[in-house]
Amino acid sequence: MKILKRLGALIALIVAFLVLFTVGAQLFVPAELQAKAAATDQTGAAAGLLVVAVIDVAFIAGVVLTSRLRGARLWLLTSAVFWGAKTFTSQLEAWYFMPNVDAAMVPSLMLMTVPVALLVPLLAVWLLGQWSSPTELPAWRVPAMSAVEQVTKWSLLSAVVYPVLFFLAGYFVAFSSEEVRAFYGGVFKDTFFEHMATILRADPKLWLFETARGALWVLFAVSLLWTTRGKPWVGVGWTVLLFALVQNDVHFIPNPLMPPTVQRFHFLETASSNALFAIVIGALMHRAHFGAWHFTSPTSHSPSR
Repeated sequence: MKILKRLGALIALIVAFLVLFTVGAQLFVPAELQAKAAATDQTGAAAGLLVVAVIDVAFIAGVVLTSRLRGARLWLLTSAVFWGAKTFTSQLEAWYFMPNVDAAMVPSLMLMTVPVALLVPLLAVWLLGQWSSPTELPAWRVPAMSAVEQVTKWSLLSAVVYPVLFFLAGYFVAFSSEEVRAFYGGVFKDTFFEHMATILRADPKLWLFETARGALWVLFAVSLLWTTRGKPWVGVGWTVLLFALVQNDVHFIPNPLMPPTVQRFHFLETASSNALFAIVIGALMHRAHFGAWHFTSPTSHSPSR
């Protein structure tokens, strides 16, 4: 009976996702983009959206069922992590790099997934029975790292690991396609180091921009790692799924702003580099490495919080 109830809840969440995604697109996407989207393969778009719904609902349900949080805190954290990774960081990147995305378009693209991000996690917490059951203490299992260790790791991940993975995957995966290079324009050099030197001279702020995005990715990751119960690999698994698929599965839906070949190469580029980044974050942030450590909780002294 419990399995049937869970299966019914998952089906209801997938249906809700499909409806809310469609509503968000109708409410917030500019009419000209809706017209371009309507001109694409509608059968392929519907199939792609169903795949996106299944992947995203699986992630949301998995996080809800394995979290130490409950109720409103679980809902808000799941919503924030889901929307932040799936939409916020992605649309910032689109605005920065894509030649056909301007600043006026970004708010609409940001708002499009808000109905899904707010309401599907809320329904998941309720339908999966995690609204009123007691929070497991400690709610946040934060490794007792020193401030120096945590800042050092966060800085290394944000300012070094993420930008290096981002640019390596961009050069060797995405820019291996002539169509991708033509879509973005600019200069493509024969070696990676020549290429990086050229683009950083042209845009010195680029590394800082990717460092800021890297810091956000770390924030999303530790929000899962430190609130998921069980072995550390469970939280790492959800983080890999979030980074590699949830953030990228929109490439399964025809995009009026991006040719299909560009979408395919971007999926390969970001899924591979983001999955590796999630694993590195998990390895560094699930425990302290500089001396003895133990789990502490910012809420353990106050059960009512």
